Amino acid sequence: MSTFAIELQGFAASAWCQVLYPPHDPYIETVNCNGEQKYILHSKEFDGCIDAGQVLQIAIPFVRLLSAFMDMHFQGIEPLTIGEFVQERNDEGEIS
Repeated sequence: MSTFAIELQGFAASAWCQVLYPPHDPYIETVNCNGEQKYILHSKEFDGCIDAGQVLQIAIPFVRLLSAFMDMHFQGIEPLTIGEFVQERNDEGEIS
């Protein structure tokens, strides 16, 4: 079974990291990709998805819900948008 994550884009991504961090679910992982900082949202919500289309069906309302929560928590912070899909690797480092 493949597991997916999504990239979050937007000015407020670093603020979201203050609230969504491991070991909680969901959480944001910050990664450096060719000198650019990317924010990857991991969640059990994506477990069981077999392709990016299924992830998108879950991610859109999920990110909207998280945006509403962050707006209340940070009082007026801008919502984030969905960037790339990330297929996570298994323990052996291979894409499942």
